[in-house]
Amino acid sequence: MSKLKERKQLFNMLQRSVDAVYTNFSKVIQVKGLEQCVVALIYAHLFQKVQSSKYKYLDLNSEYNKNCDSVKSTPNFPKGVRPDIILHKMWSNDENKIAIEFKGWWNNDDEKDIQKLKDLTNPTGEYKYLLGVWVLLEKDAPSYKFVINGEEKDSIDAE
Repeated sequence: MSKLKERKQLFNMLQRSVDAVYTNFSKVIQVKGLEQCVVALIYAHLFQKVQSSKYKYLDLNSEYNKNCDSVKSTPNFPKGVRPDIILHKMWSNDENKIAIEFKGWWNNDDEKDIQKLKDLTNPTGEYKYLLGVWVLLEKDAPSYKFVINGEEKDSIDAE
């Protein structure tokens, strides 16, 4: 399978999970609900999608800051990073699929999150995630930014 097709599959699972939360729990987002609460709701939907997909052998983690037995650090974050959600194989960096960061509309500063995703998706870095996605939880609908091969992209289709 091509990397582009795999990125689209991963994003589709994420997007459907985010949409489900907007459908069922939009009030939490509209009233500036705690970001971690919204991420937990999205995680629950995404977990179900992962478990019924070809990725069920991978691990879906939230706030996971480990790189095997040490801290998940990058050149720009030497003290460590904790991506909001990642799909990967624990205790290995061989199958890092997607790293996701979320921000609520009330706190939409994306600079650090985008840099974190650039570091995690850098093809010459340690982690080499296939896709990074920054999700802005806006009042009525989400918006997305994509990070592929260490670079911010306008769309999932960009290489």
